Amino acid sequence: MLSLARALSTAASQNGYAYTLGGGLYLALTDASNARTLLASRGPAFRMPEESGFHPIGMSTEPTALQLADIVDHFYENLEVRGGVEGDSGVTFAGLGEPTLKLDVLLETGKKSLKFMET
Repeated sequence: MLSLARALSTAASQNGYAYTLGGGLYLALTDASNARTLLASRGPAFRMPEESGFHPIGMSTEPTALQLADIVDHFYENLEVRGGVEGDSGVTFAGLGEPTLKLDVLLETGKKSLKFMET
């Protein structure tokens, strides 16, 4: 079984689309926000842990639902677990921006990733 960081594809983390933290997979939909971001609210000295693989999406194109579903599939295939099992903290939609600003992408990602929610 791979570590969380290794289960996450390099391309996904470099594009800012995904990162791992506390045993879970985090998906970023956008850097856009209609409020103060979590990172900004923590002050200029706050940094995400290096091992999380967190990067803002920045100049990359925002991910599509299909790209995010592929990340989820890759992550779970390489961890050899299925959603809903003990110790699986699931997928969190987070990142630098507000994920509900891309609600259509968030919902579609869930629909496309359902095969790993089955036990």
